[in-house]
Amino acid sequence: MAITLHHIARCSIPPNLQWEIVVVNNHCTDATLRVVEVAQSMLPLRSIEEPRQGLSRARNAGLRAAKGQLVIFTDDDVKPCVEWIASYWRAFMSNPSGYFFGGPVESEFEGARPSEELLAVAPYSVRGFDLGAEEQALPPTKTFLSANWACPLFMIQRTGGFDETKGLNAVPGSQTAGEETDLMCQLRRAGWDGLYLPHARLTHTVPAEKSRVEHIAARCEASASANVPLYRGRTQWLRLFGVPLGVYKTLVVSSVFWRAATILGRSADRSYVTMRSALGSLKGFRAQHLAGKRKATHRLHVLMIAIKFPPYFAGAAIQALSLAKALQRQGVEVEFFTDNDHEPSVTESYQGVMVFRACTFLKTRNKLQELIYVIRIFLYAAKRRHQVVHFHSMRGFESFIFPLLKLMGKRVIVKTTLVGFDDPLAITQRKMGWIYRWGLRAVDRFACISRKLCELCRQAGIPPSRIVYIPNGVQTSRFTPLAPEDKNDVKRTLGLHDARFICLSVGKVEARKGYEFLLRAWSIIQGHLPTAVLLIGGPGNDATNPYYRHLCDIIEKDGLRNVVFLGQLENVAPYMQISDAFLFCSEREGFGTVMIEAMATQVPLIAKELPGVTEDIITEPALGRACASNSPEEFARDTLSMLMTDEPNTRAAASLRIRKRFDIQAIAQQYIDVYRRLLGRAQPPMRVLHVTKTLQLGGAEANLYYLIHGNHREDIEHHVAFTGTGPYEERLRQLRVPLCCVNRREAKVRSLDSLLIVARLVSYINRHRIDVVHTHNYNGHVWGSLAAKLCGVPVVEHVHDPRYEDARWLRERGVARPEQFKHARVFAGLSDAIVVLTPQNKERLQQGFGIDGQKIYLQYNGIPLDGHHSEDHGPLRQRLGIAPHQRVIAAAGRLSPEKNFTLVVEIARLLRSHRPKAVFVIAGDGPQRQMLEQQIRAEGLETSVKLVGFFRQLTDLFAVADVFIQPSLRELHSLAMIEAMSMSVPVVVSRGVGCNDAFITDGENGFLLDPHWPQDWVDVLDWLLSDEELRRSVGRRGRVLVEQECDIRTNTERFARLYQELKH
Repeated sequence: MAITLHHIARCSIPPNLQWEIVVVNNHCTDATLRVVEVAQSMLPLRSIEEPRQGLSRARNAGLRAAKGQLVIFTDDDVKPCVEWIASYWRAFMSNPSGYFFGGPVESEFEGARPSEELLAVAPYSVRGFDLGAEEQALPPTKTFLSANWACPLFMIQRTGGFDETKGLNAVPGSQTAGEETDLMCQLRRAGWDGLYLPHARLTHTVPAEKSRVEHIAARCEASASANVPLYRGRTQWLRLFGVPLGVYKTLVVSSVFWRAATILGRSADRSYVTMRSALGSLKGFRAQHLAGKRKATHRLHVLMIAIKFPPYFAGAAIQALSLAKALQRQGVEVEFFTDNDHEPSVTESYQGVMVFRACTFLKTRNKLQELIYVIRIFLYAAKRRHQVVHFHSMRGFESFIFPLLKLMGKRVIVKTTLVGFDDPLAITQRKMGWIYRWGLRAVDRFACISRKLCELCRQAGIPPSRIVYIPNGVQTSRFTPLAPEDKNDVKRTLGLHDARFICLSVGKVEARKGYEFLLRAWSIIQGHLPTAVLLIGGPGNDATNPYYRHLCDIIEKDGLRNVVFLGQLENVAPYMQISDAFLFCSEREGFGTVMIEAMATQVPLIAKELPGVTEDIITEPALGRACASNSPEEFARDTLSMLMTDEPNTRAAASLRIRKRFDIQAIAQQYIDVYRRLLGRAQPPMRVLHVTKTLQLGGAEANLYYLIHGNHREDIEHHVAFTGTGPYEERLRQLRVPLCCVNRREAKVRSLDSLLIVARLVSYINRHRIDVVHTHNYNGHVWGSLAAKLCGVPVVEHVHDPRYEDARWLRERGVARPEQFKHARVFAGLSDAIVVLTPQNKERLQQGFGIDGQKIYLQYNGIPLDGHHSEDHGPLRQRLGIAPHQRVIAAAGRLSPEKNFTLVVEIARLLRSHRPKAVFVIAGDGPQRQMLEQQIRAEGLETSVKLVGFFRQLTDLFAVADVFIQPSLRELHSLAMIEAMSMSVPVVVSRGVGCNDAFITDGENGFLLDPHWPQDWVDVLDWLLSDEELRRSVGRRGRVLVEQECDIRTNTERFARLYQELKH
């Protein structure tokens, strides 16, 4: 290691690059610590320890400690060249997303160099790795060596890091391999490619014992088993028991040669290593075959039809390719059929997708060519075993073969993409429309990319049951925003470092893209921002294009500056990442996927309004704006306004929602659901039984209701079991949730009723085939966990109460009977997953109760955010007797000792001298109501403090509130607090209570105060009430926090994933 660090110290470092070395000590018994101490004096070096032995665990520990954007992996027995770090950084700056990187490795042997015959079959870790002196894409059959490769940190984190069941010493003494192969395959499935960097070279020292035949053979066997996903033999599709015939052939031939050479006394090293390698491949393929045998019976085979397909440049063609790759990553077999005009027919693989390009004999498109094209589709589909034929758009004649495909037992899906071109209403209004209408009746589903197209399908007489709305998607992992300093680095790389404002527009240079309109608007923008640069990316910027020449004439005539035509861009992501605004002026568009790519990168979007298109895409005002006017002046005004508005936090939250909605993997899953429903293979919904003590008004019950109300997935069916009754019973019935009242009166755990409740739950679980039991309070967990274990069903324990807190601490905070939770530890052992609301609970479960941290999940409460807008309601003020000019301080909760409402009254008394017109409104009911009324009368605060009782919708109260306070002594994650934050109301809450300290950043998105010192609360409230801009900024940041952490839609998806993990 000392030699390695010495060579790293000699590497040239790019100017202003902040970097560090992370050394992972994984049970080292040598002088590692002493070497690290010496090296820290000359290098930016940190040392961490990973007590669990295993190479993958050590690497994951290093990833958790890493702070930079790019992570370079290496070993402790290498010698990097001088340009090693600089080569990786230059490549990352040129390609900040979409690529992982690697370089050559030269082997240096400590002992005798193995024979060339043996090196020819040795693994790359022994013989070295070199693809030549030119930068190039990594071949699909190869991966980089673990000692010399790099990847952006965020992408490794998304894949989950290294698989800790693989790699050296994953089990002590094991020689398994494949952790880096597995990770790089995941990166490739996510759409990333490897880029070989010839100058990122290093030398690897190979110890003498690793040059021996037996070690090389063992490594080859382990590597071959791990590298099964990369196998590309000529007989890879001809298999016996899941193993390619070529593997059997290699194993038999090498075994015979090895045995013969041994008998004859000749060198058998190469044959022996080849035999062991083939044996490893055999084991790997057999394991893969057995694991996938059950899944293979349900594999989908889809034939997709596209008029044009890449490398032809068109939005529809690129979208078709993206969808096909996303479907393949989810296990669907996809093949494409496309038009090759007069060129010869050819079958090829394009970016991993099989494509048949059919010759239609004619160079010019006409009705005859369309007819030939349709006939060839039918003949091709008739010979294939595809269950689904998926048309990406259609021209009309395709409708003739829809009934014939149905007769062959195939399901037909037609994707409609452009109003007036391939929507059924436009097609049926053409000549011979009655024939087209007859053919369209055979289509099983119309997949519409916009709601306008859905409406046109209904107008054409298509039954609503055969219409689905599925928008286009993008590979969001490629479009990630950059930090300001990194954006400047990319600007310098692209030669745009002098540009203060960069505007980008992407699309083919043709009239319908509206570039003439854009240039008219740009002349106005440039008058206000003389140094601004307009980049236009897309093919067609050559002298043979008359429209391009027309645009050049406009630029010259109007004296426009800084307008750059980039031509066709292979990778648009870097240009998105450095742009300050994306301008979209198309006059006719099917969807406009580039708008999503811009918003996913947090680039503000200004688009000309396209009816049926922009309203489906521009759903986040913080990120996008549609200009309804055809005036270039209005468009320029909107662009300047967006450029001058800087709301990074709001845009980040909006971008996150855009990425979730339009991620290509989520879109692919929607298509898979449609395929399965058509084929009758739709999986039965997963049934989840929620068990709660009661459905009365309370935090746990509200969480349960929100979780079910926020579920929009068809693959999950919620059931609820409860005792007694309550207001939420009727609300759940309105949602048509199956309910099971296991006892008509509220029961205690220590009662004979518990035996009857458990028996009824067991009966219900078996009768309804429940897959997961989700418990919501302590009583519910006791009953639900016992019943679930008797039925062999996994349990999710959702902790909404203080069952895991110290009993003395609970007594101090007003809990009457903390001994009721004394057996909580026992029942925690019955849980398969424990969901907690606070970091303190998670830490206590791990350290105090010894519960495995792998089954503990931290998940904040969630609420529905739709319709939460802070608009004043005059009628409510009148009903509460509050004048329009009076400031309102709201509080809400159960009127009980742990909520500390007596402090609220004391704060009102102290604040009255500063703010006599401020009004405190307390919503809620409970055992302390009478005492609080007496305290208010005693202090003469009847006009300053109002107890308004239970509020069905707290958001109505928060709509008139200026500040929300909550001086609780005990809380987990208050729903009232996050509802106030969702309404952009600044919150002042207790420090050191529940998750407040972890959730709230004091002074930024809320305030944290000691719940025992009323004067501190008075000072902060006086400050907030006197500074409207402070209230607005804190409230806005609070809203952003809730959008990021507490959106019920996000929570339901997280629980759905948890249910799936437990079920399988």
